[in-house]
Amino acid sequence: MIIKGTPEKVEGISYKSNGKIIHTPDRSLINYSNIRFPARHLVKNNSYSMFKVRVETVETSRGCPYSCKFCTTHVINNGLWRPRPVENIISELKIISQNRRISDIFLVDDNITADTKRFERLCERIIECKKNNEIKDFKFNSQIRLDILLKSPQLVKKMAGAGFWMILTGIESIREKTQRNLRKGLAFDKVLKALEILHKYNIIVSGNMIIGGDLNSTEKEIREDIKFLHKIDIEFLPFSLLTPFPGSITLKELEEKNLIITKDWSKYNILTPVIKTYKLSPEKLRRLLTYSYEELKYLNKPGRMILRVIKTRGTMFVLNPIRFLSLVKSYLKMKLFYKKFN
Repeated sequence: MIIKGTPEKVEGISYKSNGKIIHTPDRSLINYSNIRFPARHLVKNNSYSMFKVRVETVETSRGCPYSCKFCTTHVINNGLWRPRPVENIISELKIISQNRRISDIFLVDDNITADTKRFERLCERIIECKKNNEIKDFKFNSQIRLDILLKSPQLVKKMAGAGFWMILTGIESIREKTQRNLRKGLAFDKVLKALEILHKYNIIVSGNMIIGGDLNSTEKEIREDIKFLHKIDIEFLPFSLLTPFPGSITLKELEEKNLIITKDWSKYNILTPVIKTYKLSPEKLRRLLTYSYEELKYLNKPGRMILRVIKTRGTMFVLNPIRFLSLVKSYLKMKLFYKKFN
């Protein structure tokens, strides 16, 4: 249905009028606890996959209670974290279970562990429903903040029991001064303890790192950090460049310090330098990103990773020839992809 009219009274949009940019008042956040399920019956033949397994996405909460300076999630969600009821999530998993081709679920929450008791209850209900054949034996992966796991170490055991086999997390830096600058507040000793707990249950970890998070870091310091990470037992260590996305505190700060080199938003892809620091030019930032991938070979501790995958997914998951060829192809594509930006 097409509704004719002008945009002045439409909340939550921006538009141009006579060459001027107009921002209308923010739209109220929806009641997320009763959000409707996606119309998955319209995409029964979707071919979304991860590691050559069919995957569905589910969002169990929205927003994040933290306020990292480089992130815009807390800005978009007005600093709120809004969860869905556990039973509502279970109902959605039961619907997905009707599709026999789906084996994996990616929980796309910004911070699923914001309430550890709720997340623990979700894991418990998944385990119960699997035992009662109410939902399939799904495998899960999600984004998780590592230090929260130390407050509830029994949670990791329940995660493994529910089928979590891989997590993504933002580590950002091993240096305390960089963590403070980014307002991340993630002590690296806690990262190491959390990794130890996760690996006890053979959960694979991908930890993102940021180059340029401390404007006073030298090239020597960053190279030392990258070399040090060789010693850390973590499977994936992708690096990215500090990118001040629109709406972030970082953008405002770097604008005030005259460290932004371009406002071409198409270049804000975390791999192209769009800033300079007090010690590093854009070209040096680019070279450090290249060095990180050359030094760490895109993949850390591959032997240990394979053993953990076998324990969580089985030998045939690793030995499947189609999956193996696909992973090799993806690996080569990734190398070419990063070279394009350097």
